[in-house]
Amino acid sequence: MPQSLLSRWFRRASHWLGQRPRGDTAQAWWLRAGWLPLFVGALSLAVTGWLWRHEYQVRRELLQSAFHASLRQLSGRIDQRLASYEQMLRGAQGLLAAKGPLSPPEFERYMDSLLAGSNHTGLRALAYHPAPGVPAELAGTRLSAPGQPGDPGHFAGNPWLDPQLRPAMLQARDAGQVALSGRVALVPRAGQPAGSGFLMFLPVYRGESGAALAGGLATPGLDLAPAARQARLVGWAWATFSVEDMMSSLYGERVPGLGLSLYEGVTPEPAALMYQASGSQPDDGGDAVAVGAPLDDERSAPMEAQEYLALAGRSWTLVVRSEPEFERRMGGGAARTIAAAGLVLSLLLAVLTSQLQRGRAQALRLARFATGELRESEARYRRIVETTSEGIWMLDAEGRTSFANPRLALMLGWPLRALQGQPLGDFLAADSPPLPQLPWLREGPPAHGAEPVGTPVALPTLQCELCLRRADGQLLWAELSFTCIPAAAGQPPGALAMVSDITSRKQAEREQARLEAQLRESQKLEAIGTLAGGIAHDFNNILAAILGNVALARQQLAAGQGERSAHECLGRIEESGSRARSLVQQILAFSRQQAPALLSQPLQPLVEETARLLRATLPAGVQLELALSGTPLPVRADATQIQQVLMNLCTNAWHAMNGRGNGRSSGRIEIGLAAQSLGAPLPERLAGLVPGDYARLWVSDDGCGMSADTLARLFEPFFTTKGVGHGTGLGLAVVHGIVATHRGSITVDSSPGAGSCFTLYLPLAADGHAPPPSAPVPAPASAAGQGEHVLVVDDDPAIGLIVERLLQTAGYRVTLFEQSPAALTELQHNAAAYDLLLSDFNMPELSGLELAQASAELRPELPVVISSGYLSDEVRQAAREAGVKALLQKEFSVEQLPALVRRVLDERP
Repeated sequence: MPQSLLSRWFRRASHWLGQRPRGDTAQAWWLRAGWLPLFVGALSLAVTGWLWRHEYQVRRELLQSAFHASLRQLSGRIDQRLASYEQMLRGAQGLLAAKGPLSPPEFERYMDSLLAGSNHTGLRALAYHPAPGVPAELAGTRLSAPGQPGDPGHFAGNPWLDPQLRPAMLQARDAGQVALSGRVALVPRAGQPAGSGFLMFLPVYRGESGAALAGGLATPGLDLAPAARQARLVGWAWATFSVEDMMSSLYGERVPGLGLSLYEGVTPEPAALMYQASGSQPDDGGDAVAVGAPLDDERSAPMEAQEYLALAGRSWTLVVRSEPEFERRMGGGAARTIAAAGLVLSLLLAVLTSQLQRGRAQALRLARFATGELRESEARYRRIVETTSEGIWMLDAEGRTSFANPRLALMLGWPLRALQGQPLGDFLAADSPPLPQLPWLREGPPAHGAEPVGTPVALPTLQCELCLRRADGQLLWAELSFTCIPAAAGQPPGALAMVSDITSRKQAEREQARLEAQLRESQKLEAIGTLAGGIAHDFNNILAAILGNVALARQQLAAGQGERSAHECLGRIEESGSRARSLVQQILAFSRQQAPALLSQPLQPLVEETARLLRATLPAGVQLELALSGTPLPVRADATQIQQVLMNLCTNAWHAMNGRGNGRSSGRIEIGLAAQSLGAPLPERLAGLVPGDYARLWVSDDGCGMSADTLARLFEPFFTTKGVGHGTGLGLAVVHGIVATHRGSITVDSSPGAGSCFTLYLPLAADGHAPPPSAPVPAPASAAGQGEHVLVVDDDPAIGLIVERLLQTAGYRVTLFEQSPAALTELQHNAAAYDLLLSDFNMPELSGLELAQASAELRPELPVVISSGYLSDEVRQAAREAGVKALLQKEFSVEQLPALVRRVLDERP
């Protein structure tokens, strides 16, 4: 069936089958009736038939082409072999012409060399025969190589006398070329059937001079007349050949798939048959058959052809027939394979189409069900996304908004469309914590190892708190929980953030921090008030020592007892002043208002410093003992808060003694410090800690102790066992909060009448500790001035006089003002006359910072130094903003002032 006709038929059938009856809106009627498998099977069979027919025709054309090519190739090889035989005879002719008469052994050796070549297969005998009637001295002697006895032309006989051979010899003599005899019967060799053969003759002529054979033979010229050739003939070089040997040397025993027949003459008759062979396998009778034996399948050969061979004046007919093996070798089973495969494929397609039709119907039902489920699931998730109390924020790989739910838009005060494509960083407020890095946006989620099928893989998450700015400018504190969104095929990953509004919580935390700070400060004031009597007592002792030594020095100087005794009194005055300065520094450090700063520092110096302050405040009957470890035990702590904890615990221990330390009885308070290693499992009351190394700090007393009910409420705010006016009940609550801030824990062991022991566990720092502050050192000799002019401003005449004397003694020129407005007027008129401005901080009318700011406007290059009896953090920050070069605490003026002035002057540009 032509391809165009098949295509038109298929289109018409498809159009007819696709028609839908009226009222059928779901499927074509033939689909619903189940005709589709039959249609597919019939169509496949039609295509198979067309392909089989096309393949059969193509195969027949290929067989015919291969058959004729084999015929031409075979005839060409026969021509080539006969040409090689002719060349062999001409070689023998040339040998005779070149060397003259040969001896029989030499001729036989030449024959052996010819038989060694593959192109001379089929040669039975080679000989030289003198022409009859020619003298022996001209023709030479007869020569022959061994042939089969009894063969025609054997050297024992005379071929000239054989009437079957003489015509070929005369033809060769007259033409001067090779001539072939007719078919002759060869004597069979041992174990082989009788065969046919032929003889080939080549004439040999004498030279033109008429010399005898001993003088040499000349190669004949073709330009001689027949009479001249007959006159010069001296003999023939001739050879006997076997047709069977010749044909078998061309293809072996057979020509694959082809039956061969070689006839003498132009008529393929049985009497002229020279050779016949089948191309089948040997077990099928493929060996060469004897001459005259007909082939079994000769009449049934599908293809047959003849080729005529013109050979030295004779004609041979080559008949070639194809056999079944030829078709098998040429791939004759392709058409049958197509037919068989087409039948099987048609059946499979019909079955498969039937299954697909059923599967399609089932898939449609499942698709309708899945679509309904998907729509219901989509609606459910949409309700969840739109009604959730948290905002949903999806980001792409560039950190831009790819999706936001209505709750997030309501939080930020922006329309949903306005949020699309906006980077998250654009919504951050100025004072917001930085946006955390989301590495999986660029690099993708971290690779996991081989996970069992069905095991959920934990995706990376990150939580942070950010301050966002709403559309109306208000601030929104939000907690964002980021989760990696795995990348789809060919798409970069993203991030999903769940956003919770924590603005109210942040406000509550700020209010709580403010109240806690007030609570700590109020408790500090309570502790200072409790210790005020002891501090006043210590100050009175210091003042008594100072005033007493002043009186003694005056009396000794008035009595003329010399300067040595006065110097001893001045030394004791200096010692008492240092004690007073240290006590004031401890009180200021304890009462300082500043944010907690957890710094790595050794705990032992803090305990020792607090103990010195407590010794000055506790009654004389109360013994304060220290049990400290020899190691520094560094912790991350705020020094002021640790001192506050110890002050509170020691004050409570003193109060628990019920006045036994007031002269009537004694009491004992112990402060201890040691290293403690906590291993798992931890005791229940230390459940908030993690195993590791800790510093154990305890305060114990031998007071009245506490009951179990009191221990249960011990750290509650405003809980106290003291009477009205003797405490607020905030001390231990503050202690508990401070310990929690330091990531530690506190335990209490107490029973009525057996005293109490408070134990603190603070984690040891892994990074060592900061070096302790260095003590003030006297000014070096290099601090001497070189006549620089210093403007000193201080509203206290005594301090001003001391500063003036110190700087003058160090080599500086000093101008002193007790009123800051007067000093400002001096700067306005004569600012260039001064090299440095040294001013007190706290002065009436105009403070030291205000004077420094005015000086910066008048002369920016004039360095300024501020001194004060109390330098808070606020004062230090304000001084830096005003461009002050250095700050000085007044209690260290004598030790540090000259060196400080020198350093500031040397740092001038």
